[in-house]
Amino acid sequence: MNLLARFRHRAALRAYARKLGPVLRKRYGRSKTYTIDQINAACKQAGLRIDYVRYGYAMFVDPMEHRILRRRFEKEYDYQALKAEVMEHEPSGSAFSAHGNPGAAPSDTASGGTE
Repeated sequence: MNLLARFRHRAALRAYARKLGPVLRKRYGRSKTYTIDQINAACKQAGLRIDYVRYGYAMFVDPMEHRILRRRFEKEYDYQALKAEVMEHEPSGSAFSAHGNPGAAPSDTASGGTE
């Protein structure tokens, strides 16, 4: 990845980490997880680059939907790798806290639903 591509990638990750949670919370209320369609709509509203949407999924999608995402993205969707990459750019964990549970992994939200 060249310097400009790395800069754009980092900027997109930071934007997802800082903007997506608040938009999801405002649109859909506090929840541990959100649907793929809700995440897509929130990304559009927040003006986030859709080519990075898999990071939004890794942050907020319901654990039961990860299988769907793995099929859709094939090798490009690895929850643990995506989460690690987001945390590298937003180490406070705020990227995963639309629901007030910073750093929640899919296994942490297995009960799903809203709080």
